[in-house]
Amino acid sequence: MINSSRKNFHGIPNHKIVAKQESNGTEHWAFTDSSGNFEFEPHPAGTYDVTANTTQGLWADDGSTTVGSRSCNLIPFELSPDGQISGHVTTANGKPFKEHPWVEVVSEERGESRSAYVDEEGYFQFNGLRPGRYLVGIGIQADPGTPEWRSRIYYPGVRTRASAVIIELGHAEKRTDVDLRLPKSR
Repeated sequence: MINSSRKNFHGIPNHKIVAKQESNGTEHWAFTDSSGNFEFEPHPAGTYDVTANTTQGLWADDGSTTVGSRSCNLIPFELSPDGQISGHVTTANGKPFKEHPWVEVVSEERGESRSAYVDEEGYFQFNGLRPGRYLVGIGIQADPGTPEWRSRIYYPGVRTRASAVIIELGHAEKRTDVDLRLPKSR
């Protein structure tokens, strides 16, 4: 189901939803009706990866569901403009991380924040971001006085919010060059 009873949410008609059976890779699809609701034809029992990420410019969290014999599952999707911020985090000396950090993105207008794990190559990615101004960094949402707060880093690798570069993101814009270089330890 792509619609929601919450204010400011609207159903999207004729939007493709895909369910891929994990055991054999068979894909099934359904299209939303005029209210944003969808229903698949009966499927064999099993586990399915379900996505609404079928239209460029829109994004929703994917998920999986297990369908039992003669059962039905409700799967809600909340589509957002597919704004993206991604990049790499590198250490000051270029060596691999001993502990992988979490990068945070904070909306300047809405105060909303998210965090993303940095993988083995230092890559991070945030999807489903709405247009706006974003602050990116490590430890920037930590409680004052904590070790994380004392070692916080803002994009592009500065220690103070005043020196940080704010990322301005347009509708469904993708910024793939938001790289943070960790400064040498104090």
